[in-house]
Amino acid sequence: MRAAFFVMAGSAILTAGMAIATSGHAQTGVPDDADPRTPIRLTTEEQRHIVETMRIFLSGSQAIMEAGSEGDLDRLREAAAEMATPRPMMPGMGARLPDSFRGMGQVLREDLAAIAALPERTPVAEAQAAAASAMYTCIACHDSYRVEVVSSRGEPGG
Repeated sequence: MRAAFFVMAGSAILTAGMAIATSGHAQTGVPDDADPRTPIRLTTEEQRHIVETMRIFLSGSQAIMEAGSEGDLDRLREAAAEMATPRPMMPGMGARLPDSFRGMGQVLREDLAAIAALPERTPVAEAQAAAASAMYTCIACHDSYRVEVVSSRGEPGG
């Protein structure tokens, strides 16, 4: 029962974080010009790609929490490995992403790959602690960036 609560609570927190990161006023009630986070200007298609990637991370985080709550190190490592696998970017999208944003993604993937490579005798609590530590990169990214949809010519609007 307690484990189920933590899985549900963690999923709710991650869902809220994903909504906050995907732009200003519509999700947060804060107008974009009052949002101090650095805007990442993307087309609608690129925004969808980023949101899909975040949903993959959200599902993977849930799988890690659930596997950890059940003491299943193999499933926890498998979920981390899936999250560590890079997803191909849309053509031209990399040029729109700040180096520090891409760097945070790289650090996160490296942390997840390290979790996936943990030895079989690793205590599950140690793997969970490593996953919790990796989540600080997610928090830092969501605290630092927001998506702003622009036209294909780089102008505000969709």
